[in-house]
Amino acid sequence: MSASALSRTSAGAHSELTPERGSSPAVSLNFVMKCALSGSVESFTARIESEEQDREALVAMLVGRDADNKSPLDMAAILDRVEMVKELIAKGVDVNDATGTGHTALHYAAAWGKINTVKALIENGANVHTKTTNTDERARDVASRYEQLECVDYLDWAEAKDKLQTEISVMRDIMADPEKSQGRLSREDKALITSVCNEHETWLQNTPEATTSDFISHRNIVHEAFAPINLKLSEPRMYE
Repeated sequence: MSASALSRTSAGAHSELTPERGSSPAVSLNFVMKCALSGSVESFTARIESEEQDREALVAMLVGRDADNKSPLDMAAILDRVEMVKELIAKGVDVNDATGTGHTALHYAAAWGKINTVKALIENGANVHTKTTNTDERARDVASRYEQLECVDYLDWAEAKDKLQTEISVMRDIMADPEKSQGRLSREDKALITSVCNEHETWLQNTPEATTSDFISHRNIVHEAFAPINLKLSEPRMYE
């Protein structure tokens, strides 16, 4: 995407995601934000591990936002400071922390086409389904709007994988919860759930090269296998 396209802004999400041409972020230059802007992981680590560092002040700097409502994690994501992103998360910054309009670091990285940062955020627990409150967009939608096609493809892949994992984990949780399963699931039902979950979890673990289509196909298989059980679970419970 061209620089001119990236710098075009309007009210709402555009101004939230991209600065005006020639402008610089209005940051509160505490040391955490300085490290986020420069990518200075060593300086950041040394300072926060110092016994002299005020813990309360440190937390405030880690989660604080600048005049543009950007956090250190947001700025590190925008600038593709991958190692700094990882270090901030490792030190306790919430990877899914959002602005008042629901924009997370993942939204920013996707908007700017920072594919390595997008991957790092997702690998560290970023929620690919989080939507902004003003435009109802996931990170994938933002990437598409700004024509960041590499990010779009990766986020499609990550969403498809997450949906398969969720389908499996939800059914395992239901089976493990007596309030949801007792009197509803037979021994055969539980055996089927265990078998299907084990089979597809093993496939997930052993197929790192899986494609978006692969995840969708496996999710469809899992969904079909669980359809009779979900129907049974949706029926009103009969009490004696």
